[in-house]
Formats: sequence, structure tokens, C-alpha cells
Amino acid sequence: MALALQTTDPHIRPIRLRRDLAEVTNLVELCFSDHMDLEGRTYLQNIRRVGRDGDPYYLDATSPETSPLPFHGYIWVENNRIVGNVTLIYMKKNGQNLYFVANVSVDPEYRGRGIARMLTRRAMQHAQEHDGHSVTLQVREDNQIAISLYESLGFVEYTRRTNWGIQKRPPNLTNLTTPAIKIAPRQAENWSQQREWLNQLYPEKVSWFLPYQISKQEPGFFNDFSRWLNGDSLHFWQATQAEKLIGLATLENINLLQDYLWIATSPAYEEIAIPALVSKIARRSLHPLRIQVNYPAHRAVAAFQALGMKEINTLIWMEYTIPPVLPQ
Repeated sequence: MALALQTTDPHIRPIRLRRDLAEVTNLVELCFSDHMDLEGRTYLQNIRRVGRDGDPYYLDATSPETSPLPFHGYIWVENNRIVGNVTLIYMKKNGQNLYFVANVSVDPEYRGRGIARMLTRRAMQHAQEHDGHSVTLQVREDNQIAISLYESLGFVEYTRRTNWGIQKRPPNLTNLTTPAIKIAPRQAENWSQQREWLNQLYPEKVSWFLPYQISKQEPGFFNDFSRWLNGDSLHFWQATQAEKLIGLATLENINLLQDYLWIATSPAYEEIAIPALVSKIARRSLHPLRIQVNYPAHRAVAAFQALGMKEINTLIWMEYTIPPVLPQ
């Protein structure tokens, strides 16, 4: 589907961070509060902090392409009210201009009028105007209205991911299988297998949008020193059964509220490796309720449920590849 350049609707204008951030924050919270996870609430806190404490001249002088702040985009204004918003984040990867739609929000009183469609099209148009290669977004698996909208605009699903969270300290599930599974600190010689499994579970098109860097997990003196120098907190574990490696996991502290557990295993072992690794690590953690796992959707569901983990959300990742603009 080719995206033709269009005349911008008069209700749409670029967000002015200094002037609009507070109102946009309230709108996003109104639209997503029922489904917002910890990361989403942290995002709102950051918006409010920047709107309150940020340099007003700097805020007014930036754009999606020039700002490190993930708050730029477009708004829909009616009767001097912001009733719609699309947040557009820019990144450059392998020489390509890539865009990520972080949210599309419309005041419930104004829904059903095509505002979300026009805001999304404006974001796509922006990417085309700036020589973008693609636009990516995420949508909840249970939001069929939004899925249909994005499909109609030419977005194509390329993966589904589930975020799992720990509700309480899991029971000891290490030895529920025979022969027993042994959990121990990772051995450096198992890095090549861990890297292979991680690349399968967290491919580049997924890892771009997660707080994940595979290079941090590589063993060795220089990486150990770099983690110490940067204050990074990572702990490494492996699971073996009858001397056979069946899985590995890295517990990484992301911020004061979140620890991510990056699991490396294969479909052949995940149903036994995941419960053993997660239960052991969570029981040793001082803050088990902070632990989250991002994993391919509809895989190892029984394993996560056996741990008493909760599905925070399942997101469909969709992409629109921008066609080249033909010469006039």
C-alpha cells in the first residue's frame, strides 16, 4: 500500500512540548490507565517531570529527529482542547531512518470520527517526508478495533510478544522433573550457546524496542570491568539436566522499579528450563516482584503459569514499510 502525501487536516498540528505536555499526559492517562503497566506509568511520570522541569527554550527547539525526548508527535485540537495525540519516536539504524509510534490516543468523547486514523496517517506522512524507511508500532492483542485500523493503513504483523510479571515469590520448582535440574552460575564456555538462543528469542527487530543489549551479557574481563564502571547490575545463571545445558538466564536491573530476566533456551527445553530458572532466581532476589520477562507470545504459557506469573500484556508488533517516492 503506497502512502500518498496528503494535505494536513486543520485540526492537526505538531506538539509544542512546553505548551502541550501536561495536557497530552492527561489524555494518555485517560485513554490507557486501565491497561497501563509499570513501564507506561513510568513514561507518564517522565513526561510530567520534563514538562515541569525541562528547559523551555530547549523543548521548543527540538523535533523527533533532533531530540532525545520520546514525547514528540502530533495532536488533534478541537474547541481549544487537545483530544487526540500520536507520539512519534525517531531512531537511526544501519543508515536507515526508522520511526516508532509509541501511542495513539483519542478522548473517549471524540472516538468514532476517524481521528486515530488521521493522526496515524500524519505520523506516517511525517516519516515519508523525512526519508523514513519504516514505521513500527505495538498494539494489544485484544484491541481488535486498533488492529483493524492499522491493517487498513498497510501495517503488517511481524511478531507477538508477551510481558510476564511475578505476583509473589514462586515456589521451588527446580526439582519437579527427573532427573533433577541443577541451577548454577553461568559458565563462560556456554556463552556461544546462550548467544545463539538469545538471538533467536530477541532478534534485532525486537531488541531495538526493549531495554536489552546482548553485548552486555558476554563474559570476559573487559565486559566485567565495563559493567562495574557503568554501574550495570547483571547476574547470570544456567540450568542443566543430566549434565546437558537446557537454558540460561540473565537478571538485569533496569531501573529502581524493574528487573528484566532475559531467558535463553529452545522450544525443546523451555517448559522445564523456565520454571526451574525463574523460581530459583526469584527466590534468591531481594525484589522478586520487580522481575519481568518478555517472551514470544503463546510459548511456554504453562511454564509461566506454573510459577504463578501474570500476563501483563500481549502485544502485536506491526510495521509499515514506506515505499520510495517516485520522481515527479
